[in-house]
Amino acid sequence: MKGPTMPTKPDTYEIAASLAGGEPLDFKRYPDGGLVVIAPNGQKLRFSARQVAAAAAKVKRAATLKPSRPSKSS
Repeated sequence: MKGPTMPTKPDTYEIAASLAGGEPLDFKRYPDGGLVVIAPNGQKLRFSARQVAAAAAKVKRAATLKPSRPSKSS
C-alpha cells in the first residue's frame, strides 16, 4: 500500500498562498509534510504538517465549490 503523496507544485502553490494570506514569493515543501513560505511581505513562515493538511483540505473544498465556466457558443 502506498503512503500519502505530496501535492503537485501548483497544488502546493495554492496551499502556500492560502497559508500566507497572499501570493507567496517562494515556498518549500518538506518530506515530513511541513511547508516554509516566504510571505508577500518577505516574512518567512513555517507551517507544520497538520497546518498544511488543514489548508490543503480548505483549498480542495474551495476548488470543488467553484462554479465551472460555461463554454462560449458561437
